[in-house]
Amino acid sequence: MCLEMCKSEFSTKVYDCNLALTMVSAISDLCFQSRNGMKPIRHSKPISELKKRRQSCMQDCRPECLKLQYKYKMASKDLDIDGKSQEDPNNFAQINIYVKNTEVTVLRHVPLYGSGETFSYIGGLVGFWLGVSVFTFTDTIEKLYRKAVYWKMSLKVDGVQSAPSLEIHHD
Repeated sequence: MCLEMCKSEFSTKVYDCNLALTMVSAISDLCFQSRNGMKPIRHSKPISELKKRRQSCMQDCRPECLKLQYKYKMASKDLDIDGKSQEDPNNFAQINIYVKNTEVTVLRHVPLYGSGETFSYIGGLVGFWLGVSVFTFTDTIEKLYRKAVYWKMSLKVDGVQSAPSLEIHHD
């Protein structure tokens, strides 16, 4: 964006129109061959000074971090010798696309943990978060279970009463 701003500022001052193709505020600002014949207009500053200013502006620009991406579909149509579409000559437009850089950068994310590793690390992570290891946790659960079983058994034993005839025979 910064480079485009520098080019736009320069072309606006020199040609009184905008040569930049990505940052145009109005179509009327675009440079066409018919406008001034693309001849520089007269300025109080010489063109060499404007070129130096453009160069210093471009050097001060940071590297671009935003890359625009466009999705597209390619389609082909048969044309007559005149260059018109055979289907409907009124619905035909020619678009020329110029690509500055054909380099493609592919970014791929590789997760730190796979699905199997995630479950294997849960025990260690629970220990860090709670301050308790998995073994301590299972040992505590086991002790609670044993106490519950012992308490249940003691209720059954206390609930059984001895028969009065047993007391007579024990003496």
